[in-house]
Amino acid sequence: MKFLYIGIDPVNFSPEAFKLDVLDKFNGVRQLGNEVDYICRDESRIFSIISGNETRFSFSGGHTPEWEFFQYILNLLDDQFYDILYLKSRMLYPELNLMAQSVKTKKFGTKVIYEPADWPIDEFFRKLLATYRSEKKFHRLAQTRKAMITQHMQASNFADWVDTAVVFGLPARHIWDIPTIAVGAGIAVDQIHMHTCGEALGEPISMLAVVDNPAFCGYERLFRGLKIYREKDFHESVTLDIAGSEDATASLREEASRLGVTDSVHFLGEKSLLEINDLCATHTIGVSDLGLYLEDRMYNSSWLTKFYSAAGLPFLYTGEDIGMSSKVPFAFKVPNLDAPINMELVCEFVWRCRLNAGLAQQERRFAENHFDWRIIMKQILLFTATGKLEV
Repeated sequence: MKFLYIGIDPVNFSPEAFKLDVLDKFNGVRQLGNEVDYICRDESRIFSIISGNETRFSFSGGHTPEWEFFQYILNLLDDQFYDILYLKSRMLYPELNLMAQSVKTKKFGTKVIYEPADWPIDEFFRKLLATYRSEKKFHRLAQTRKAMITQHMQASNFADWVDTAVVFGLPARHIWDIPTIAVGAGIAVDQIHMHTCGEALGEPISMLAVVDNPAFCGYERLFRGLKIYREKDFHESVTLDIAGSEDATASLREEASRLGVTDSVHFLGEKSLLEINDLCATHTIGVSDLGLYLEDRMYNSSWLTKFYSAAGLPFLYTGEDIGMSSKVPFAFKVPNLDAPINMELVCEFVWRCRLNAGLAQQERRFAENHFDWRIIMKQILLFTATGKLEV
């Protein structure tokens, strides 16, 4: 089977960001035995791999980047045949219809899959309108309202050419009358080393947190929990290490200082994925986002929980995570509300984990069977072929 992934919106071509956004999906499909191509862009360049040939070149500047990008894709599709066309974009453009029509009319049975970069799109627009209204950017406000109307008009035509939609992290059954599969974010499990360092029951507890999204990481809840735990004459030695850039952790630093927990909270600076993997081997538990309530969110499918799972590191998380079972022994789900994290319960969780000698191996197998991109892309492709969530 020949598969083409097209990312319409500009992406960050830094190695780690591009890997998480594109390459892991690409490799997941390839591991299933398929021939895979992809086309993406940033603000100034087009980047593609077609039939194994890598191409990267800058826009000419004669037209808008969007126009040049779409023309490059449409010209390519004139000469190529695909069994699956996978489109990811925030907005709907008339050119997406042309791409879908191009592959479908050239080869009978070709399927088109669409992944919205933001869903629900109406919620995305509402936040955008609120931002422009508060900043008094009335021209942008009018442009956004016009874009909303355009999206609804495009959606009616788009559904005629798309077979399946994919939503990450949120439950959904239909988008614009398109059959939809909801899946969790994935991870390339084979690229992550498993955490194998066993700890005795009485050893100090070290927590690892990574600031992925400062808006709702919610690690202040851990600071407040640590403060309360210390005031109660705690029995366990607990520390928290936080990885993240200076800008992303600035408010956390201020809050740790205000609460007087700087002796237990350490800021490690920005870390690469490889460095985060190494840190998993020296920590007791990991911590994913804890502040979803800050943005009125219930669902979250963080790559961090999948990363910890692949590394065999037990972890804390909050909210609803598609693909994650609340009954697994290596994950501790905390309430999604503005309250300190109960460190006594966290310590009890750590004790249960330390008593389970085979927990790291169990967690790794769970990641391989549920979170690996090969598994997730297989689910998407089977749903596209059959219309069934489970086959």
